[in-house]
Formats: sequence, structure tokens, C-alpha cells
Amino acid sequence: PEIAADLKKEHDSPEFVLRSLEACFKAASAYDVGKFDEAIDLWPRFPSAHVGRYESQRKDAHALGYEAIVAKYVKPMLDALPEAATAWLHAADIAMRYEQFVDAIKYVDRNMVLRPNSVEGLTALGQCFRQMSIRATDPKEKEKWLREAIQVGRFHRSTSAQTQFDATSWIFQDCVGLQLPSKEDAMRVVKNDIPLDVPPVVQSAKD
Repeated sequence: PEIAADLKKEHDSPEFVLRSLEACFKAASAYDVGKFDEAIDLWPRFPSAHVGRYESQRKDAHALGYEAIVAKYVKPMLDALPEAATAWLHAADIAMRYEQFVDAIKYVDRNMVLRPNSVEGLTALGQCFRQMSIRATDPKEKEKWLREAIQVGRFHRSTSAQTQFDATSWIFQDCVGLQLPSKEDAMRVVKNDIPLDVPPVVQSAKD
């Protein structure tokens, strides 16, 4: 409590506020002219500067490989901005570019803790599952990840009026990739009223 009180006293001081405002102004000025490293040095908690830094250096960064990119760009950004949802989403975007979908899902999960029902997060999560399905060699694994993508799409559609039609399109596209029951299985279901695990296209459309 004493330490917290001391920090509050420091942060409430006019000198601290003026120093912070000056640093923010200088960082913004550096950002405006593309000096992203300088902007981050002046104000490390600057999400757009971290994004700009990586994107402006992406060609050289690519030559280093994914692990080096995480060490040089992703980890410093997340250390400086642990509570910034945009930083975690950017980390997920980088991971997805390098097909590191497990890492990307972890980053998206944190993004959605900080920004619940994030449309960008849900879109990225669905895409991760979709790509994992594409790359899976086991048919059961392919179906498993597609069904995960469908569930994400259904939740996405229920939480965003603005993008619900995009989510619905993804749901139908993902359902196309699921294996349909054979004619024989379908006939047995009709004759005996047996529940059949079919692609949830109709179910999704009714929700």
C-alpha cells in the first residue's frame, strides 16, 4: 500500500504529467515521419509504433525467421503492452503469417480476454481453425478443426450485427468441407428415425 501510494503521488505530480506529455508528443512526431524505433524508445506503450516498426522492417525480419521475429518484435511489444488488445491481435497476425496457428490461438485468446467478443479476434480464431483443418492429414482431425471454425462462426454471427453475414458465409463454406453421410446411412436414418451427425448448415441457418 505504501508503494502504491508513492506511485500515485508521483503520477499525480505536475512534473510527471508534463514529462509524459512531452514524451508522447515526441513519440507521435517520430511516428508521423516513420521513425518507429525512435517512437518506441520515447514511449514504449505505443501499439501503432510497434506495428509500424514490424511492417516497415518486414522484409529484413522475414530473413531472420519466425523465432527471431518473436524475440525482436513480438516479445518486446507484449512486454510493453500486456493489457493492449491490439498488441495481442498483431502478435496473432504475425504467427498466422508463419503458419504458427497454436501460437496464434493463444494470442487471440488473450486479445479476447481484453476485448470480449472482438470481431477481429473471432475472425482470426475461425481462420486459425480453418487453416489447421486444411493442413491436417487425418480426416478426423480435418473435421474436428472445421467444426471448431463453425462454432466460432456461429458465436461471431450472434455477437456482431455488422459482420453477421460474413460470419454466415464462413459457416456455410466450412460446412461444405464436412463429409456428408452416405445414401445408405441417410436412408437408415429416415426409416428408423436415428439421429445422424450431419453438417450443421440447417441448424446454423435457423439460429
